Amino acid sequence: MKNKKAMSSQLMDTIVMVILVLVFTLFIFAMLSHYKNGAGVWEDFYAKEIARAIDMAKPGDTITIDLDKASIVAKSNDYELYDKLVRFDEKTREIVVKLRTNGETRFSYFNDVKISNVKTFLGVPTNVLQFKVEARNV
Repeated sequence: MKNKKAMSSQLMDTIVMVILVLVFTLFIFAMLSHYKNGAGVWEDFYAKEIARAIDMAKPGDTITIDLDKASIVAKSNDYELYDKLVRFDEKTREIVVKLRTNGETRFSYFNDVKISNVKTFLGVPTNVLQFKVEARNV
């Protein structure tokens, strides 16, 4: 009888270990899909660079950013909504960069300004994002 209990316990330990390995493997694949074709890295790069530009800007400044590399990465990830690669969340003061169909990267900016006139120009000579930084009306 002790032998059956020992085997049952060993079987449970093995099943738990297999489940843990499967969960870990799925987690690793999820992380790798985030970085497929460099999308995660480039999303992070663009979000931080745009946030830095906004934080250094003064009201009235117009900022233009080259999105050519972002467009290439988005296209390689089958995400071709080029006018939606970068958007601004005014409520949370975040830049949202999306270069893949599943997921996006958000990064906060600290400057208390309003972002307006957001336009994406395609092929001038590269893809360009342009927006204006304005004083927030209190």
